[in-house]
Parts: sequence; structure tokens; C-alpha cells
Amino acid sequence: MSEMTALPLENSAPPHPLKEFWKYFSENKGAVAGLYIILIACISGRFCGLYRPPQPL
Repeated sequence: MSEMTALPLENSAPPHPLKEFWKYFSENKGAVAGLYIILIACISGRFCGLYRPPQPL
């Protein structure tokens, strides 16, 4: 008879949805580049008040 080995239980659980999403998302280099561009635009828009000249009275 052949000997059967059981798989560990921790490998049988499905991955977390965000982890699975990031795995497939990070394979697309264009999508990752677009994400970085969007993040840079959001961050620079959030702090634009620090870089604008003061309003004249």
C-alpha cells in the first residue's frame, strides 16, 4: 500500500481577500504605476496649502 501524507491545516485556509487582491494587482505593473500616480496626486493635493503663496488682503 502507498503511504498517504496529510496536508497541514494552516495551508488549507483560503487567503485573506486583500492579500489575494494585492497578489494579482501587483502583477500588473501598469496598475501599480497608476496607483502611485493617484497617491502622489492625492497627497500633493492634501498639502497644497503649504506651498501656495499667501492671499493678498
